[in-house]
Amino acid sequence: MHLFYSQLLLLIKRLLLVLVLFILGRLYFFLHNIQYFAQAWPEEVLKSFFYGLQFDVSAIIYLNLPLILLHLSPGNFVSGRIGEWVLKCYFFTVNGLLVFANLMDSEYFRFTGKRSTSDFFAYLGVSDDIFNLIPRFIYDYWFILLVWILLIYGAWKLYPENSRNSNKRVFPGLGRIVAHSVAALLVTAFLISLARGYRLKPLRVITAANYVSATNMPLILNTPFTMMKSFNKQQLRVPVYFSMEKAGSLYNPLHENKGNAEGLNTNVVVIIMESFSSEFSGYLSGSTGHMPFLDSLMQHSLLFTNSFANAKKSIEAIPAILASIPALMETPFVSSPYSANIINSMPGELRELGYHTSFFHGGANGTMNFDDFARIAGIEHYYGKDEFGNDEFYDGYWGIFDEEFFRFFAGKLNTFPQPFFSCFFSLSSHHPYIIPARHKGRFPEDERSIRQSVAYADYSLKKFFEVARDEPWFKNTLFVITADHTTPSYHPWYQNRVGGYSVPILYYHPGDPELRGKIDRLTQHIDIMPSVLDYIGAPGRFISFGSSVFSDHKDGFVINYLNGIYQFMENDRILFYDGEQATGLFNFRNDSLLRKNFLEVPDLNHGHREKTQLERLKSIIQQYNYMMVNNKMSAD
Repeated sequence: MHLFYSQLLLLIKRLLLVLVLFILGRLYFFLHNIQYFAQAWPEEVLKSFFYGLQFDVSAIIYLNLPLILLHLSPGNFVSGRIGEWVLKCYFFTVNGLLVFANLMDSEYFRFTGKRSTSDFFAYLGVSDDIFNLIPRFIYDYWFILLVWILLIYGAWKLYPENSRNSNKRVFPGLGRIVAHSVAALLVTAFLISLARGYRLKPLRVITAANYVSATNMPLILNTPFTMMKSFNKQQLRVPVYFSMEKAGSLYNPLHENKGNAEGLNTNVVVIIMESFSSEFSGYLSGSTGHMPFLDSLMQHSLLFTNSFANAKKSIEAIPAILASIPALMETPFVSSPYSANIINSMPGELRELGYHTSFFHGGANGTMNFDDFARIAGIEHYYGKDEFGNDEFYDGYWGIFDEEFFRFFAGKLNTFPQPFFSCFFSLSSHHPYIIPARHKGRFPEDERSIRQSVAYADYSLKKFFEVARDEPWFKNTLFVITADHTTPSYHPWYQNRVGGYSVPILYYHPGDPELRGKIDRLTQHIDIMPSVLDYIGAPGRFISFGSSVFSDHKDGFVINYLNGIYQFMENDRILFYDGEQATGLFNFRNDSLLRKNFLEVPDLNHGHREKTQLERLKSIIQQYNYMMVNNKMSAD
């Protein structure tokens, strides 16, 4: 058995080397995003590094199983020249990719707020833009590539080689082969049980919530683990918390509008500004702003000061805004198994009422399947980079600069029969934050180049309104302006699980002087569809997981899903729920940095509020999953 022991020892040394690379990857992740975890130091950071080892070990063992089996195989494969070459190639190819995934996510986390999952590959499948951007990514994030090269170089130098004695050719008899095989199976079984975890249930992403708060879960996890665990997890499970009748009484997603014929000639224009976080609004944040025109428009609009996105990605924002579908699953709706479901949508409902419907996005046609979703949502006409037809204004990465595409948008609106619905999605304030050369020096520049591109996009929005306000359709149009999601932030409040979703939502109608004011009510992207249909008096029945800000006089709510955790804001409380139990309850208004967890301070009043809020959240989850799985997202 000497051969087996030497192979086992060599395997352990090599796996420990990978573990060291994972630990260094977590250290880099922490240091690169230290501002996001400042409130976690030192207790939760130290716990993340300690308990994170089990998630590292799990990913390493599962993703290195071929390496483990080859190391423990009977015979001379490991000691042979070909065997050594095969093992070394596997070791550095596979583990090199795992290490790179961890490092890459240290930057991507700033945009998504979570460790990447398998939906990252779905995103690659629905957009060719990412491949055009690879050279730019390398240019902007060269330091990540440098750190990766240094780690792999260090691993190459420290890679445990076979000892001279182990290189001797040994020809064991049948008995030794059987003993070696049995020992190999036992060791493999032990390693798999280690990878599974010591709990009754196998390690899952959600297990991290047992050790740290929801905000700090990305630190305890690693990217290979979250990607591995999310593969083949696209199918939703329908929980049965209540009877369907009971669930419907707690929250009813079926809306019925009586209608008002007077408003049915009102045009509707939805403008989605890329990455326009509330943080960039001086009017909302109280700090230096970078969107002066939008700030000025807010003062002539119905503005909600507690308004939130339902997701962290553009591909998830569009269904939320246009079809009131929140992102409550690991995979975006557009690339999920349910993307062919029949759905109710704002443009679809308006089209049935005789509206002309259109969607504008200056990116390459097919980007993130926006054109496909537009068709699903009942939009007749899609206008992208192809329809613009002039690459003179191409930014070199994503599509047409906002200023020119807004001008194109205004011109097209003039040709549409009224009433019309149109959605415009900007793109210039997206990484790599390119603005036209002629505007260099016009907008504020600092270490965060996104501020310059936000200011340029705001300027482009201003130029659009300067043209539009002289058109005959302008005063008969309801404008809804919001952002698709937030962007990396340096202010502590905009980095937590509340502020990380804060985006402007405003309703502006130049012909309705009563549509003004500043309201503290909670609202979210999925409220836009029922609010618009309510405002214009569109009759009919439809499914929406939001509520109208015009007729629902309650305080509203906000729902999000991130890192396997549901978060539900209602009144002044935010509740975190992992699908099985509540993990946190905070007063987000008085405790903006979410430091005091009421679940750790037993109190009868808190318990009652938690139960009521949790039941409402459960009813939404149950009905959402049921309707998605059973293709019931339409009231028709």
